[in-house]
Amino acid sequence: MSRKVLAPLDMGGQRIVNLGTPSASTDVATRSYVDGAGLGRWRGTWSSTGAHPTDGLGTYAVADIVAYQGTTYRANAVPTVGVVPTNDIKWDILAQAGANGANGTSGVSFTYQGAWVSGTPYLIGQWVSYSNNLYYCNGAVANSSAPPNTDIGWNLAMTGSAASTPVGQVPVVASRNGGWLYPFCMSAGTATATSVTYAHATPLLVPRDTTVDKFGLYILTPATNALWRMGIYADTGSQYPGALVYDAGTTTADTGGWKEITVSPAVSLSTGLYWVVGNPQVAYAAPRGNVGPVIGVVQASSTGDLAAGYIGQLGSGALPSTFPAWGVAGVGNLTNTARVGIRVTA
Repeated sequence: MSRKVLAPLDMGGQRIVNLGTPSASTDVATRSYVDGAGLGRWRGTWSSTGAHPTDGLGTYAVADIVAYQGTTYRANAVPTVGVVPTNDIKWDILAQAGANGANGTSGVSFTYQGAWVSGTPYLIGQWVSYSNNLYYCNGAVANSSAPPNTDIGWNLAMTGSAASTPVGQVPVVASRNGGWLYPFCMSAGTATATSVTYAHATPLLVPRDTTVDKFGLYILTPATNALWRMGIYADTGSQYPGALVYDAGTTTADTGGWKEITVSPAVSLSTGLYWVVGNPQVAYAAPRGNVGPVIGVVQASSTGDLAAGYIGQLGSGALPSTFPAWGVAGVGNLTNTARVGIRVTA
């Protein structure tokens, strides 16, 4: 038999005991139940079975919290099994899903066209293979009958083998493991000669997190007993070389051609802008150059022109922990910087 209380009930300081677990939002609850419930229990994504499949907490109860279609709900009563929160009044919205954002702009599509064919009107973003190398079209093809390695409308994306010497346009992206990554530039040229211990710093955009096992440098004019020390510096955030990331050691430069330094263990690099440095030691051997502007953000020279990179007097031996600051004696701009590269392994 049940009775209804029609007026305020004065308990005279006594407690109500032996309460059952509440099942409706108007039920009286014990202190332990309220303390345990708090704001509610997170139960993960709503399930039509009425319970989380693995949390071991049983069926949904009052104050349980679930997510459904991007919105978070809290149970105000024992929910109806199998009824989605949007159709069950026993679920209250805690956090409403926001509206979808606007669509971004379409990116450039890169499509492989197979072997290069003379006279074909290639479009920007199209890739071709030629002479065992991979090229992509930058949209500025001057002569559709000119091979990719001779036309400014093509950029070398990847050499056919690790030992291949970069020619023509300097490559932009090495998208496969074992490929070489080189700086952006407009064309190849003869590097401006500096002098012993005056390093060439060339900007290099690393397009993805990777590891590097080789550094490379092309020597155009060798010199007796010449050495080049190589390494890589992080960017300061202002398009200028900052802290040393890795000193790769030296390679001989007493003969011409492509030189490599193997590093072990491989060097880890995160996506971003870096500066590959070549520092001539003992005697100066001139490298093949990159004609700038390389990326268009290198500090302007005194004449207002954009440069391809920087020179900095780093001294002989190990590379310093920080590249010399702009304005320090021995630091300046280079119109042509050394042809350098790194080989990615992951």
